[in-house]
Amino acid sequence: MVLRKLASESSKEDFPWLWFIAGPNGSGKSTWVNSLARTKLLGSTPILNPDLISSEAQVLTDFVDAGRKTLLAMNSYIATKKDFAIETTLSGRNYLVKAQLLRKKGWRIGCIYIGLSSIKQSIARVEERHRKGGHTVPIKDIVRRYPRSLKNLTLMITLCDYLAVFDNSFELELLLEADKEGIYIRKQLIPQWLKQVLSQSL
Repeated sequence: MVLRKLASESSKEDFPWLWFIAGPNGSGKSTWVNSLARTKLLGSTPILNPDLISSEAQVLTDFVDAGRKTLLAMNSYIATKKDFAIETTLSGRNYLVKAQLLRKKGWRIGCIYIGLSSIKQSIARVEERHRKGGHTVPIKDIVRRYPRSLKNLTLMITLCDYLAVFDNSFELELLLEADKEGIYIRKQLIPQWLKQVLSQSL
């Protein structure tokens, strides 16, 4: 598996990595961040979570301050050429633009994408998390982000030096891995949401 090879070799490389832990709201990104799999792949790489920071902002000034702190942290890692990761829904274009610019400067781009079967499931997962004391997300934001996240995943396939795509609709399953050599399907039957992504990217 490319994932295992990359985990053992990335620490030997001289160039820095920008990682994305991405997927729709409620897909299990934070669970993966706290897992042994993340430790094996990313080690102690710092992980920024601006989506969580923003969701906890109570007033506009808090929201702006959270964004500023995230940007300052990103710029610090970039200036010192240190590996870092961002946990995100990948529903905006700013991170993609940043990744494209950094790649031209010699950075490597990696992405762990965790998907869900539908917007309905994304909403249900967020509601379940909130019932258990976790943070919530407005339904209108979940609905808006889901298709945009999948659209941006199509761009990630060609942008990334390494990409792993999981489905977490039932239990976490590795669907495919991709690098600059090609795309490697890891499961015979892939869900409709990933079929849609692949049809738009190939």
